[in-house]
Amino acid sequence: MKTLHRHRLLAALALGALLATGFSVSAEPAAARDKDRKEHRKDRKEQRQERREGRREARQDRREDRREAKQERREDRREARQDNRQVRARIAQRQASQRAHQQRIRSQQQARAQHQARQRAYQQRLRAEQARQAAQRRAYYYSRHYSPGTSYRYNYGGRWYSTSHYGADVLRAAVQRGYQEGLRAGRSDRYDRWGYDHRRSRIWIDGSHGFGGRYVSRADYAHYFRQGFQRGYEDGFYGRGRYGSYVNGEAIIIQAVLEAILGLQRLG
Repeated sequence: MKTLHRHRLLAALALGALLATGFSVSAEPAAARDKDRKEHRKDRKEQRQERREGRREARQDRREDRREAKQERREDRREARQDNRQVRARIAQRQASQRAHQQRIRSQQQARAQHQARQRAYQQRLRAEQARQAAQRRAYYYSRHYSPGTSYRYNYGGRWYSTSHYGADVLRAAVQRGYQEGLRAGRSDRYDRWGYDHRRSRIWIDGSHGFGGRYVSRADYAHYFRQGFQRGYEDGFYGRGRYGSYVNGEAIIIQAVLEAILGLQRLG
């Protein structure tokens, strides 16, 4: 009986040990599986987090790319507008320069045309004056007597010369004609914007405009003609009446100026 009881006890102990061993073996794989599952979930969570970070970074990169592309397009458009403005400015400047050049050409052409018109008018007046003087010479020749009449003397070139009252009239006419011709020449040079120079006029150089060849020498006539011309040129060039005035629309040298130029002294 005791032996049976001992066998049963041993059997129970063996069964308990066996059960204890099986539980331990089965419990270890379960814990490992739980740990694996946790690690797996953690890995998947990290992967999801990494994917989210990757997508966020990708979106950020795309936004940066779009912003940079937009900025580059703005810069390109701004540069294109600037280039267009510069091109238009250069074109406008070139056109303005061309218009100014054309205007200067037209002004020069108009000035030349006006100068030529004045020259033609002057030549016409000159021919008319010459015709009038020729008629006066013929009238003198046929109507004047040859008596010397009252005598005068005048100083020219450091020497004294004597002349009749006809010669005195010729010298007065020389100064008067010189003043009128000088007045026209001075105005013409002022209108044409030429420099002051009465000596370049061909009439001043010749000095014999209106000379009839009687009573005084050509040289004496030319001297007094040039004296009047110089004063008329000055009045015409500066647009004033220092030496002359207008009487019935005709330019006349002032009598006091005329007498001062001639310095005639009456002899009898």
